[in-house]
Amino acid sequence: MTDHNQNIPLRGRRASHEHPQFPRQDWQLEYQNGDTRLAYWDWVAKVREETRSLRHHAGA
Repeated sequence: MTDHNQNIPLRGRRASHEHPQFPRQDWQLEYQNGDTRLAYWDWVAKVREETRSLRHHAGA
């Protein structure tokens, strides 16, 4: 599956958009639990970076 939104700058996305791999519902749960205070798209950027880092280390 290709992430068609991958090349859209995070800041250029509308608030109503949702990343296909990181649903707003997941972010809302983390926010409500106090696990993050990041805005949705900032949270997506953080989780994407963490996921990329985990993949890198798993392949090493």
